[in-house]
Amino acid sequence: MYHLYELDQTDFVDVYDAWANAIYPDDRDAAEAAVKAAIDGIKPFDVEFRIITITKTGAIKYMHGTANVVRDMKGDALRMVGVNKDITAEKEAYRRLLISERQLKAFFDIAPIGIARNDMDGKFVEINSEFERFIGYTKEELNELSYWHLTPQEYQEQEDVQLKSLQDHGKYGPYKKEYIHKDGHRFPVLLHGQILQSLDGKNYIWSTVQDLSRIEQTQKKLMSSLEQLTSSNDELKRFAYVASHDLQEPLRVIMSYLQLIELSAKEALDDKSLDYIQRAFKASKRMRDLIIDLLSFSRVESKRIKFMPVALSNMIEVVLDDLSLAIKQKNVIVNLPDNLPTVSGDPGQLQRVFLNLIGNGIKFQKQDSQPVIDIHYKETKKHYEISITDNGIGIEDEYKDRVFEIFQRLHTREDYSGTGIGLSIVKKIIKKHNGDIWFNSELGHGTTFTFTLPKNQENG
Repeated sequence: MYHLYELDQTDFVDVYDAWANAIYPDDRDAAEAAVKAAIDGIKPFDVEFRIITITKTGAIKYMHGTANVVRDMKGDALRMVGVNKDITAEKEAYRRLLISERQLKAFFDIAPIGIARNDMDGKFVEINSEFERFIGYTKEELNELSYWHLTPQEYQEQEDVQLKSLQDHGKYGPYKKEYIHKDGHRFPVLLHGQILQSLDGKNYIWSTVQDLSRIEQTQKKLMSSLEQLTSSNDELKRFAYVASHDLQEPLRVIMSYLQLIELSAKEALDDKSLDYIQRAFKASKRMRDLIIDLLSFSRVESKRIKFMPVALSNMIEVVLDDLSLAIKQKNVIVNLPDNLPTVSGDPGQLQRVFLNLIGNGIKFQKQDSQPVIDIHYKETKKHYEISITDNGIGIEDEYKDRVFEIFQRLHTREDYSGTGIGLSIVKKIIKKHNGDIWFNSELGHGTTFTFTLPKNQENG
């Protein structure tokens, strides 16, 4: 007792006063009343109370005290003999259990999914508010019904399978079926549950029930929207292809006649008229280039990738050969690694990626500067990472979010030619190859475009 109450034995004088003074003030009256009741013979002393261990830690402990009254031959009380037990740990465990129970009860009440407790005969014992919402019955009404009142007869065979799972494994589901609403309409649900034993040893079936009505309605709307979007997208692809293809012929005719006019009537036309013809011819050429790029964009979008081994060293040789005139005119330096990998992809589309990125590095240069193109790669566990660096004019920060968007020109046609489609085609090709592309740029000092290509790609 000295240890429990943290009392100093040398200072100990009176048993009752020492005991009473240690009791937590809010519990003292009840404890002393219990002592009096025991002495008066009304009922035995059996009380829980708190004490404050003042002499050392000042901590609050929970005690359970029991005692018998020792009486003389006349029945008068001589003394009380009893024991105290420190039940602080049990009280803390009970407190934690109570908090946990309250939290679970709160979750049960506000859970966005239906929760039900049934006895082993299928009778509803308890449901939460979400279950009550989608089934239409109140808790009181449902308590008078059984599981089978909500289940259509055609699910009997499926129910038997789930009941056998309960018997064999103590759990069932998840599985999908229908419930019958109070008003008679049926709606889809997803069930999952298991047998849990209560404190009294009785088994109950706890189930989670998800109302799938809204989900299925949303899925139907999404599927309908997807079908409409797919149809519209297909129509746009066909339009882009047909328009791009069919517009080339009249443009060729226009350009041919402009050249014929210039050649046949050159002597008869003044400089102003000749300038008009040249402007019309250049505009027609820009239109032709735009149509060709649109056609390429459409083909990239619609073409299904057929993956095959592509030796990048050989491919870049072909690309540099295609760019040989520009390389010679601008005295371009191209630095290549000794061995480039063989990747998996579409040869034609990957060739277009390198043609565009290297070509841009040559084109977007300062006046009278010598273009230098560096190509690097590194290999990770899952990807090849390829970088193409130029020493060109760079890209301003304000344009960095727009570089890969279609028709995004960052410079005037007078400064640099182009349609603003090239990099959007490059990004689309890399995405169709299940890779990523990004860039880093310093204005006036050049740009590095980096893209990844996964290893071991397979045709779907």
